[in-house]
Amino acid sequence: MSYTNEIIRDITDVANPKTKRKLAIADSEKTDVALTTLAVTAGEMGLSTKIVDGKGESGEANRFLIVAQDDEQALLWEIDLAYADLFPCPAGSPERARMQSRMGKALGYDQASITEFVNSEVAATCPCTCCGGNPQ
Repeated sequence: MSYTNEIIRDITDVANPKTKRKLAIADSEKTDVALTTLAVTAGEMGLSTKIVDGKGESGEANRFLIVAQDDEQALLWEIDLAYADLFPCPAGSPERARMQSRMGKALGYDQASITEFVNSEVAATCPCTCCGGNPQ
């Protein structure tokens, strides 16, 4: 399945109140569909969206589409991602682990998967805004 198809499925899950997923994030580095098109799709489903500037997995400037169930949640994630971009959390810091844990829960992952990710090399070294920013 393509990344774009996965994002559309994630957006659909956010719209379904029976799923654990409360958040979807689309990365402009990974999709060939404009984030604005995905935002319109989410809006048609009654969801709230924000587009945030940040850094992708490559460490380069990037944009993220945040899709949440309501304006308040979308705004809180917008602030969190903007803050992570401006003030990256160092690798191994409690702040980085907390952000990754909260995000994992909102993305619908179970606790075991979240713990495994937070303790992984990827979580510690990824420069992506969604992972807490440049860990150096």
